[in-house]
Amino acid sequence: RTRNFRLALVMMLTLTAHNFPEGLAVSVSNMKNESHGLVVTVAIAVHNIPEGLAIATPFFAATGNRFYSVMMAFLSGLSEPLGALVALTLLRPLFREYPWL
Repeated sequence: RTRNFRLALVMMLTLTAHNFPEGLAVSVSNMKNESHGLVVTVAIAVHNIPEGLAIATPFFAATGNRFYSVMMAFLSGLSEPLGALVALTLLRPLFREYPWL
């Protein structure tokens, strides 16, 4: 169980770090072109399903608790909207001032 829990934590931390730039990508693509932004948003949303499973499965193997496993996957996914918010806050003014970016 300890090994499974360690694996679950590594998976969660790795995918949390991976999700942040995905949020940036979704936000930037939507700011530049809404139709391309929709494609990027859907593609990333679909690929987030196996990522959530990759986090929840080791947590469930380590703890046997479904709620805890789902919550860990959900918390990991929250870094994506955070990345989008950062992009909107920091990059939107740049895109307005320099539309060629």
